[in-house]
Amino acid sequence: MCGLGWGQACRYWNTENFTYCRQLFSVSAWINEIFKDTTEQPLVHRALLILLWIQPPCLVAVQTGQRAGGWHQKSQGELRFSRVKLTIDAMEFKKGGKEQLKKSKLSPDAISQLAFQMGFLRQYGETVATYESCSTAAFKHGRTETIRPATIHTKRCSHAFVCQPDSIAEHAQ
Repeated sequence: MCGLGWGQACRYWNTENFTYCRQLFSVSAWINEIFKDTTEQPLVHRALLILLWIQPPCLVAVQTGQRAGGWHQKSQGELRFSRVKLTIDAMEFKKGGKEQLKKSKLSPDAISQLAFQMGFLRQYGETVATYESCSTAAFKHGRTETIRPATIHTKRCSHAFVCQPDSIAEHAQ
């Protein structure tokens, strides 16, 4: 995530994280297939390399300067610290859900985005830019567009729920 966008990575919520993970698994499977194919049935056999007096590939050692090594160690420490703090909780809805939202003419995806914004606001005390991809069916092979689900209205709603929950309870009565 650090290489995406600019500024501090924690300031941007990217719903594509899950898509990237799914794509990473696909790429990983592809790499495993290539490795298996090239080690079990190589196009150029090691015996042929010896006959042709060609040196087989060797490991290349890369040496980095002091600055790069320090940056890498610092990043690893920060990642370890972040992973220790990471918690994930699950919750089961007994009532409601996607069907109830659709009956109420609300978009389940929009409500999910709103929940992410409220969670981020509650955890970090601010709202941030969001990114969500949307496929465009009008093009033959499909195309992905970027939509920005965070609006002034979702920001106001997030602030109302997180920062002023008492005022919501008053309106509900």
